[in-house]
Amino acid sequence: THEKHPAQHPRHGKPVHTRRRLPNWPVLLLALAGAVLSGFLAASSWFGESLPYCTTGSACEVVQTSRWAFLFGIPVAAWGVLAFLAMAFVASQIRQVEPHWKVLWTLSPVSLAISAYLTAIALLVLEAACPYCLASLGILTAILARNEAGPDRFLRQVVQSARSMSDQVLVLDDSSEDDT
Repeated sequence: THEKHPAQHPRHGKPVHTRRRLPNWPVLLLALAGAVLSGFLAASSWFGESLPYCTTGSACEVVQTSRWAFLFGIPVAAWGVLAFLAMAFVASQIRQVEPHWKVLWTLSPVSLAISAYLTAIALLVLEAACPYCLASLGILTAILARNEAGPDRFLRQVVQSARSMSDQVLVLDDSSEDDT
């Protein structure tokens, strides 16, 4: 019988697997922890409940009741639940390596950027730090760091696309100079 061998990595010759046998457990567990945390924050906001260790007038309460705590009238934490659940779905259900990393490399940096922006608003504008929000930021950072190990081919494609786009911009810029 003819056995099918996995493709070889071009640099180090090790087998490249195109399908994961198991879920991406580190990302799955981190995403579920983030979903629970965000769900807890969203529920407390919707039901008007105070959070543990978040007393009236505390930095945590300042952040949770600020105008930045809502997007389209929905608590930002509820949006976080959706993002974390999407990452958990990818980690558990998408076994093809390339789509797995592409989706995670879209969701996790975008989520991290939003969380970092809101944390900067909390620290610089509101002059308050919410430990729950910082924990969520930490979870997103860990998910992105975990993804660092896998998207080698995808990152090369992104860099190649960026170079191609910059070349096109340079060509357009050169042609506009000819018109003057």
